[in-house]
Amino acid sequence: MFQQKTYCNLICHGIMQKKMNKRTIYEDGWRIKKAYYGYVVKRIWNDRHKGEWVTQHRYNMEQYLGRKLLRTEIVHHIDMDKTNNNINNLWLCNHSTHTTAHGSMNIAVAGLIEKGLVEFNEGKYYLKEK
Repeated sequence: MFQQKTYCNLICHGIMQKKMNKRTIYEDGWRIKKAYYGYVVKRIWNDRHKGEWVTQHRYNMEQYLGRKLLRTEIVHHIDMDKTNNNINNLWLCNHSTHTTAHGSMNIAVAGLIEKGLVEFNEGKYYLKEK
């Protein structure tokens, strides 16, 4: 019923993927995929990952530590930017400490609102302009 498309080579196939799917491609094949909630991902083929999709922040932490992460380990983006996967912006934690980190951010923002440095408008928080 469905006819499979063929391409002259992998370069042509890659060009089609970028144009047809309008993907954001980063260096070395990393990209943002909607299925991964805005995280940068790539399919990895090596001794640790046998063709699985890997998020860049977890992959970078694995490379830094020299081991595969446990499923219970969470990599937190310190600046809250899911695309900033520099190792200096990543913090390895567990579920409990990750929840504490996000809760402390909420407390910090509340303090900034109280001091008049942050405002809430139409469903978003903004830094006030001086």
